[in-house]
Amino acid sequence: REQAGPAGARIDALRDCVEGLPEKSRDLLRLRYFEGFSCGEIAGRIDARLDAVYKRLSRLHEALRECVEGKLERGMTA
Repeated sequence: REQAGPAGARIDALRDCVEGLPEKSRDLLRLRYFEGFSCGEIAGRIDARLDAVYKRLSRLHEALRECVEGKLERGMTA
């Protein structure tokens, strides 16, 4: 599972961070980035307002950025 080099370390950290998210958050990321739904389509699927979907994704991006940076700073010893 370990990737080579700095990019690989970032990918491993991101994978760990995503795995640690609540299921609803992982589902949102899956719909957007793996299944390719637009934010508008996701809003319709999960019965949420478009601005709420944008806000949730924005918060997830920030949380993942902080998580990845923290893991890289700690050398992913966990």
